Amino acid sequence: MSSLPLSRRTFFKGGKASRPDLNRLNPHWPTPRVAKVIYKYLKENPPVDHSLTVNDLPQLKQPILKTNNTTDVEWTVSAARHLLSRTMTGPTYDEIQSCFSSSLSPSVNTLLETQELPEQPGNWVNEELPDWGSLSIAEINAIVQSYNNRIHSFRRWWSELMMNEN
Repeated sequence: MSSLPLSRRTFFKGGKASRPDLNRLNPHWPTPRVAKVIYKYLKENPPVDHSLTVNDLPQLKQPILKTNNTTDVEWTVSAARHLLSRTMTGPTYDEIQSCFSSSLSPSVNTLLETQELPEQPGNWVNEELPDWGSLSIAEINAIVQSYNNRIHSFRRWWSELMMNEN
């Protein structure tokens, strides 16, 4: 029996799929034809989002507490600020003081509480994917344009969620 040399790639792959997390994706999308149309569309219309302006940003009501970072394990205002800065976007002074006054364990429990899911950015979220193989180039272009608009509305939805978090 002759033994063939085992390559490093074969050894580390171990007979498993290289990307098992991708098994849920549709292997037939995009088709080469659709990929060319999308590529052409993106070349002509680069995906730059100008939907948010400075006027859309909320005005700060409370100044944000700025303190030096600390590596102590003690529960201090600085530790509360650090925790909130890592778990939310731009904690306010009142949120930091409330977190500090309620101590570490209750603060972490509050942060990890189950929250109500936000409303979807649009009804299109649960829409079925089209049969790309049966579409004309004009239909593909129209779908790609609608997807581009949806990306813009999704970005705005996500930004508003981050700015108005509880």
